[in-house]
Amino acid sequence: MPSSASIWTEHRQRPVTGFADALPTTASVVVVGAGVCGLVTAAMLDDHGVDVVVVDAGNGFQSTSAHSSAKVSLLHELTAAKVAQRRGRHMALEYVRANQFGCHWITRYIEDRNVECAWEHRDAVTYVNDLSSFDELDAEAELHVAAGVDIAVDLPRNASFELTRSITARNQAQFDPVAFLDHITTDIVANGNEVFYGTRVRGIARKRGGVIVETSAGNIAAGHVIVATGLPFLDRGLHFARTEPQSSYIVACEVESPPEQAMYLAGDGDKRSIRTATTVDGTQVLLVGGEGHKTGQGGDTEQRYRTLVAWTNEHFGVRAVTHRFMAEDYTTGDHMPFAGPMTPGNDRVLVATGMNKWGFSNAPAVAAINIAAIVDGESPSWTRAFASSRIPVASLPNLAKASANVATHLIGGWIGALTKKSDPDPGHGHVRFENGRPVAQSTNCTNADVLTVDGKCPHLGAVLTWNPAEQTWDCPLHGSRFEADGRLLHGPAVDDLRRRANK
Repeated sequence: MPSSASIWTEHRQRPVTGFADALPTTASVVVVGAGVCGLVTAAMLDDHGVDVVVVDAGNGFQSTSAHSSAKVSLLHELTAAKVAQRRGRHMALEYVRANQFGCHWITRYIEDRNVECAWEHRDAVTYVNDLSSFDELDAEAELHVAAGVDIAVDLPRNASFELTRSITARNQAQFDPVAFLDHITTDIVANGNEVFYGTRVRGIARKRGGVIVETSAGNIAAGHVIVATGLPFLDRGLHFARTEPQSSYIVACEVESPPEQAMYLAGDGDKRSIRTATTVDGTQVLLVGGEGHKTGQGGDTEQRYRTLVAWTNEHFGVRAVTHRFMAEDYTTGDHMPFAGPMTPGNDRVLVATGMNKWGFSNAPAVAAINIAAIVDGESPSWTRAFASSRIPVASLPNLAKASANVATHLIGGWIGALTKKSDPDPGHGHVRFENGRPVAQSTNCTNADVLTVDGKCPHLGAVLTWNPAEQTWDCPLHGSRFEADGRLLHGPAVDDLRRRANK
């Protein structure tokens, strides 16, 4: 099986430090994060004539957007029905309307500008196999129809896998997300704005009439800042306590018998996401995703990939596995994103988080909320539904479970570190105590070198866990992820792990 690499980033090149020579000292708005949420926000600000600077700690290829299945669809498993159960029918309809806006915005952007991003219209199919899910599937269909979505029920499909009942939204789309984001980046820079990669934001300070954005390349004085980094690196809004980091996996396979062309998504049972794609050398592949778990708590993550390949082989016949890759996203207890002021009463610092694995339709809807707060425009009707200050009361039992999970892993991580004495085997890693402190050790598969770094996440001090499939250190609490040598991949942490000498 190949090593982990996104099908969307292969053979792509992008500048690491940015497009301009030096970081500006002032801007109307700073957007932190260059995934779909950040770049769509920047594009919408540009449309409003607002000058914007985008800063991102990575190189543009590390984001969730670059590791997604990249569907632009209104069908999100059974999300609308679940929202109705938790927050009522009105809020469920607002969720659908928000995503109608999001899908329409991306469609218009791509089609009006003739963006070359492998844009293909496809039916989106949500299917279930358990009798207990039938009512929820019917409720999902009814809510979409009420919002004006063209939905077909139990449309016959030649799918090659169990599909007892289904609903279909016609004329949805799939695409290459990195090519799409590259085009947005080029557009906003061409219009006089700036994008900086390899620039880490370390803090945000308030000043009269605005904020100071403190970065690794200098400070920027801005009127507003929008934090769109997956999970906010600032703890002041406590969004880390209201979201949960989720990892999921995708394999790209050449198959003998592909299903009828559509984008499939399971609403129950084995959660599988299925779509077609084309590799850079023109090979037609099937992308099959699933096997999700809370980040840092996936156990043998290599087995996650093996399970997906075995399932794909059972149903379609696998000739070859061309790619495998993992995405991390943040979910919320009521299945809706957070957008708006990071803390009540401070509309200078805005947040966008909790996309619930549906960033390509949720991101424009979230961006519209934050931009309305900046340009004094009319707020979208879904603003209250996505309010950043809400505590999802209907999901309090889930929050209690999450708190118990946090406590378990805080204690279990420390206990586990006490039991490790020897170096890990090649390709593996573990945390052990050294001079009373946890250190994280991993052994390189190629040369058997042992790398030693701090064993605690610098965010809130949790003991890290080794991800053997990705060769990374993952935080089991809030999803920060680090390379084996300690370099930060994803926040909310803002610092690398300190390297330590081997004993």
